[in-house]
Amino acid sequence: MLRCWAGYLTALLGLALFYIYCSSYIPFVMILLLLFFTLVGIFVTWLSRKSVSIEVKPTHKITTKQKDREAEFCVTVKNKSYFPMSAVTFTAVFRDPTDSGSVKRKIKTPAAINEEISIHTMVTTSHCSVVECSIESAKVYDPFGLFRFKIITPNTPASMVLMPTFADESYINNKSEIEIVDSDRYSDTQKGSDSSQVFEVREYVPGDDIRRIHWRLSSKLDSLIVKEYSKPISENCVILLETGIGSENSRLRKFRTDCLLPVFMKLMYELLENEQKFDVCWYSENEKSLMMFEVKTYDDAAPLIKSFLSEKTTSDRNAALKECREQPEVFLEKQIYYLYNSEASNDDIINELDDRFFVIDTYREFEEE
Repeated sequence: MLRCWAGYLTALLGLALFYIYCSSYIPFVMILLLLFFTLVGIFVTWLSRKSVSIEVKPTHKITTKQKDREAEFCVTVKNKSYFPMSAVTFTAVFRDPTDSGSVKRKIKTPAAINEEISIHTMVTTSHCSVVECSIESAKVYDPFGLFRFKIITPNTPASMVLMPTFADESYINNKSEIEIVDSDRYSDTQKGSDSSQVFEVREYVPGDDIRRIHWRLSSKLDSLIVKEYSKPISENCVILLETGIGSENSRLRKFRTDCLLPVFMKLMYELLENEQKFDVCWYSENEKSLMMFEVKTYDDAAPLIKSFLSEKTTSDRNAALKECREQPEVFLEKQIYYLYNSEASNDDIINELDDRFFVIDTYREFEEE
């Protein structure tokens, strides 16, 4: 802006000196025209500033990457007025709600009449997190760049969840072989062994159990037909995420969260693939109680993970497990997957757990990057 003023004043001074030392009125006319167009440009820019808007949206609501993760946002500048803007400037601010710091990107672009401009901007982080992007200090400049006027920007920041890839190991098929009885729900896609409910019928294949032959239907079709039984689905399942990681070190806290989330994601999707409805809970330091979320479909994953990553961790080891044990009536007869980090845990309380708990240690050796 100082350069614009310097250039503008230099032009006026040059025309003024030219007018003084010359007998021509042309420099004087040029000075008047320059002042006139300057005032018109400033007035029209001030009048048209409300027609300029800035919106920010994440390219994806949730993204999965390894190592350095890029949070990319699309900023759209719209000029709906009938006057071109020589420059629209704003600052894109990236924040992690769990951190006090921020990353800023200053952006400048012209905006023609009725033009819509999309600008992609990003920030890189080495940990799983919820990255928020907001717009600050948005201004439009007059054609000569001498004056600037503020424009309205959205108050609510756009957010993106940065997640790791799934863990490789399976945490449900070979660790939770529990016989389900007295269930009112059955799988729509998988066969089972519950003879009280028929999943489908098919033609007999040599080797099939003759006790599964549907004799009445076989006699009608004049061909042997076999019954396939249904698979009952348990609803008494809870994933308990430990937020008591026992450290005040911000980087170490984030690393331990990075250890937990790949296991959690794998387990959650395995349960959904097995058509199990389940709850996910953790201890909230803000609410001083357990937060419980019901998961029914894959669409529930993104908002749930966002809530967990936005939650403050606590230095109280096994905080979630302690709160769980203090509410036995809530978790009565429920199968509980307990995800924790052994480096931030009290071994005594882990050893006291009964058979309802499937304890999964998400710890891996910490390596400085």
